[in-house]
Amino acid sequence: MSRVLPGTMRVFEGLVLLTLALRAAQIVVNPEPWLYRIAAADRLTAPGVGMVLVALGPLVPAALGLWTSRRASRVTRFIFVVWVALLLAAYVLPILQYGFVFSVSAAFNITILLAYVGAVVLLFTPSSVQWFRRERSIAEIAEDFA
Repeated sequence: MSRVLPGTMRVFEGLVLLTLALRAAQIVVNPEPWLYRIAAADRLTAPGVGMVLVALGPLVPAALGLWTSRRASRVTRFIFVVWVALLLAAYVLPILQYGFVFSVSAAFNITILLAYVGAVVLLFTPSSVQWFRRERSIAEIAEDFA
């Protein structure tokens, strides 16, 4: 019998996929920062590596999030939470140091960051904790006897 993914984990997956879609929209709407990152990475490494790194940037967290929810892995949940904390620090520290300048990229980044923070909160709801402990709900146990 397969376990049913709790609603909070489905919303978690939706938020993770939303961040991937927002990042893709950000690249389409405002490609200059991404082209700058590609050029900087290409200067430091072999040509073409920058494009790979920029492509992996949004894909790795999305894959990690889906792996966290589908596999009910506590290790990937921990890695995801640490990654979001580092992402939060990477966005907040420059704002504290240099001040906030509103732009289209800033709006995308804030929305993406809020979605990630919401996803982390969903990882610690009672039904999500039960999912990670691999405990079955009373309804699932009752199905065995029906």
